Amino acid sequence: LADWHRAYARLGAALYAVSAETVAAIESAIGRDGVLVLLGDVAAGARFEDAFRTRTGEDPRAFIARFSGALASGPALTAGTVDAAGNVRWTLSGFAPNTDARLVISGTGYDLEYSVRTDGIGMYRGTFGSTAAPGTYSITVFSETTTASVTIDTTR
Repeated sequence: LADWHRAYARLGAALYAVSAETVAAIESAIGRDGVLVLLGDVAAGARFEDAFRTRTGEDPRAFIARFSGALASGPALTAGTVDAAGNVRWTLSGFAPNTDARLVISGTGYDLEYSVRTDGIGMYRGTFGSTAAPGTYSITVFSETTTASVTIDTTR
């Protein structure tokens, strides 16, 4: 808990976004049920590091290095899968902190453009899909110095 408070003092509310991305990465490796079992192991008294290694087969330090290396590798726009409501969550990372950027979403018969502002660590999260017809769309974000894009398919 003390580490959380120290990190929050440095990053502010952006720490929650980083935490969500971390949990999503763990969940993609071992599934939601695996995350719940891992947390159950910790609740039963196991050290997190030991439970993590048992459930993922990976040393936590190696995971952190791989995860943080992916975040630091430069600008990226990543998208998840379509949820039951027809939305896709997407995450922008690797942009300069507290930077204004232009977001463009386009697809068959759909064009939307608006401004976003990255948080204190250069991330922004959004959703797209349920307001548009199912199809393939591109999301592109432009700042003065950086561009990232991703293609999403909302038909799944």
